[in-house]
Amino acid sequence: RASEREEMLRLQEEVDAVTESEKATVRALERERWEAQALRDQLTRLRSERDALKRTMVDDDVLRDELGMLRVELKELREENARLEGGQKESLKVLEAECERLQRECDNARGETREEG
Repeated sequence: RASEREEMLRLQEEVDAVTESEKATVRALERERWEAQALRDQLTRLRSERDALKRTMVDDDVLRDELGMLRVELKELREENARLEGGQKESLKVLEAECERLQRECDNARGETREEG
């Protein structure tokens, strides 16, 4: 009977030891599950940040393209402005010459009128 009792106590100690070991294993597994979830959450955040950066990069590329097009347009407008200014200067010269011609004609006509008078 004493040996059965000792055997029972020994088996109970083994069961208790296994139970504690299992509890420790469960705690370790729970900790690993929490860590895995934290890593999944971090991965999700990082993916979101990466996607936002990609969108920003695309936006930057689009803005760079638009800036390039605006620079070309500005250059064309400056060239057109220079052409128009050149044309205005030419027109002004033509008008000045025409005014001078008309002034001479008027002066001549006045002179002829005086001579006749």
